[in-house]
Amino acid sequence: MAGFNVTHAPFIGFIDADRSVSLKTIKKLFEELEYALACDSHIGAIIGSRYVKDSDLKKPQPISRRIMSRCFNMATRAFFGLSYHDTQCGAKVCTKKAFDSISQDLISTGFEFDVELIWRLEQTGYQVHEIGIEWTDTDDTHISFSTPFNMFWGLLKLRCNTL
Repeated sequence: MAGFNVTHAPFIGFIDADRSVSLKTIKKLFEELEYALACDSHIGAIIGSRYVKDSDLKKPQPISRRIMSRCFNMATRAFFGLSYHDTQCGAKVCTKKAFDSISQDLISTGFEFDVELIWRLEQTGYQVHEIGIEWTDTDDTHISFSTPFNMFWGLLKLRCNTL
């Protein structure tokens, strides 16, 4: 029996391990990517967002996490010119072709990975669409006091390494 070979899969997806995004939601992202690709071959990715009109927050994050998220978003906009509402939402799908075109250049290993993925896709000429998703805050997310500083430092290092 032949095994599943990811090298031939047309799409690649990423979700956070904290289970804040359901499999139903990631399936929706894949379906949206497939539909968008049928309409426009320049689509590289669909990213989920907690902060757009169609999002459905079953259990929102605590206010402290929302403040950190918005600050990180402002830094992302300032450093990389990305206009997305929510680069850090743990739900992203992209075409394998688009991912393969940037995978050798990816250097991030922290929270800034999402930003680099989106930014490199755009720099390569791919469009990235942001859609609202169903999202639930979970207690499985481990954010420490130093996390915001590490996130900012990671963004700054990424920006300096990509100039």
